Amino acid sequence: MFEGISISSRDKWQMHLWQSINGHCRWQLLFSTIRA
Repeated sequence: MFEGISISSRDKWQMHLWQSINGHCRWQLLFSTIRA
């Protein structure tokens, strides 16, 4: 039971981290296209 909870929380944390990295890359791409 505890293992399932820890795995689900870890997946949520990884998903949040991936989304934040994705958003950061998107902002950098947007700024680079504006400057170009």
